Parts: sequence; structure tokens; C-alpha cells
Amino acid sequence: MAKPNCAECGEEKIRVKGMCKKCYMKKWQKENPEKAKAATKKWQKENPKKAKAAANAANRKYYKENTEKIKALSKKWQKENSEKVKANNKKWKEENSEKVKAANKKWKKENPEKVKAATKKWQKENPKKAKAAAKAATKKWQKENPKKAKAAANAANRKWQKENPELCRLRNEFRDGLNNYAEGKKMPTNKYSISYMKILKYIGPCPGDRALYHIDHIRPLCSFNFINKDGTQNLEEIKKAFAPENHQWLLASENLSKNRQWSQEIADKYGVEYEVSI
Repeated sequence: MAKPNCAECGEEKIRVKGMCKKCYMKKWQKENPEKAKAATKKWQKENPKKAKAAANAANRKYYKENTEKIKALSKKWQKENSEKVKANNKKWKEENSEKVKAANKKWKKENPEKVKAATKKWQKENPKKAKAAAKAATKKWQKENPKKAKAAANAANRKWQKENPELCRLRNEFRDGLNNYAEGKKMPTNKYSISYMKILKYIGPCPGDRALYHIDHIRPLCSFNFINKDGTQNLEEIKKAFAPENHQWLLASENLSKNRQWSQEIADKYGVEYEVSI
């Protein structure tokens, strides 16, 4: 003979007072909330592992059945409590710095393209911060790796010199000119309003075999007065000496025969005004 179905859920199960055990317990808990609460609390205390597993299972089940609802409520709460959320996140990150670092490292390793895109976007939106961050990172690396940093700098300098022989020559001439004819601390070229690129643009490409030509100062550097009477650098004279108009391509042989001379005759020869510094 078939067992009668549960009066509540209609399923064929073992009956307790006309109901399956599950429905009976549900009804009893509803009718006896205080006793049910006490019994649950007692069971949880006596069976902590089972209680935790049961709670986790119930939470997973509820989340699965109400995912969208939970997400919407969570989003709403976070929006209404943004400062609290921010503070909680900051506190948790500070207390779990190693976990955060490990998680970030793992994510970056698994998502190189996303990292690249996000970095590029941030750098574009924050150029000043990006520049400062890059500078700080480079400085830190150089401090931690002095030998590698020195080797890298030397390699970069050699490469630059190879790719920019004219700029390299102008840079060396500027440095030597100040060392020979000026005193005091040497400043970067932009502090003197000097531009190597403007000089090269003004004189144009070499008119012949580069090995046979020099970049010449029409009026030689030695004819300028780079030092003021009080011993400071004469910025105007330095600027004038390294102005684009004072440069030209000249055959090496002619430049050597010129030999740093400056006169009305030389000025006329190269079509410039004859000036003498006082």
C-alpha cells in the first residue's frame, strides 16, 4: 500500500502528523520561534563545523537564487555609503597588504594587455603624474642597481652619439667653450636660451663629405667675453656666441687655417657684422 503524500508539500515522504519531516519542522519553528532559536543556537554551539558548512551552503543557495537582487541592493548601498566603503576598503588593504600585492601581481601576470591599456590611458589622462612616477621608478631602480644603471646610461649615451653625431658635436663644443672661457657653475643649454636643433636647422645639411667639414663658429668663441666684471657668467654673450647665426659649415682645412682669428676682414668674408666684446 502506497504511503499518503505530505499535506503541505504534496510529496510522498515519511509522515509526521500528516506531514513530511521537513514541513513539520518548518511549521513547528513558526509556531515556536523562541524554542526554535534556542535549539538552533545550542546545535550551532555543539556542532560549529557543521553549522558553518550549513550556513555557507544556505548563503550560496540564496545568492544563486537572488543574484541580481543582491547585486542591485549592494550597488545601491555602496552608492549611498561611498565614504564608508572607501574607508573600509582602505582599512582592509592596509591590514592585508601582502594579500593585495599577491593578488595584484597575479592579475597583472594573467592580464598583460589590460594592464598595458589601463597604464596607457592613465598616462594620457595624468601626464604630470605619469612623468613623476616614471622618474621616481627610474631613480629607485638606479639606486638599487648602480652597476646596471651605469652600464645602461653608457650604452644609451653611445647609441645617442652614434645616431646624433651633429648634436653630439655641438654639445661637446658648448661644454668645452664654457670650460675654456667661462667660470662658475655650468647650466643646461635651455637656461642660456640655446637650442642645438635650431642651430642644425639654420645651417642645414652638410654640403659635402661630412668627414671633410666642421661646424664652425663664424665669430670664434675666444672673441666673446663670457665673464662679467663681478665674476658671474655673461649670459647675453654666451647666448650670442651660440646663436644659430654664428654657425656655418666650413671645410676642415679652412677652419684650421682660420685658427680662432677674428677681424673685419674675416667678418666681411663670411658676410657677418664685425663686433668686439668689451
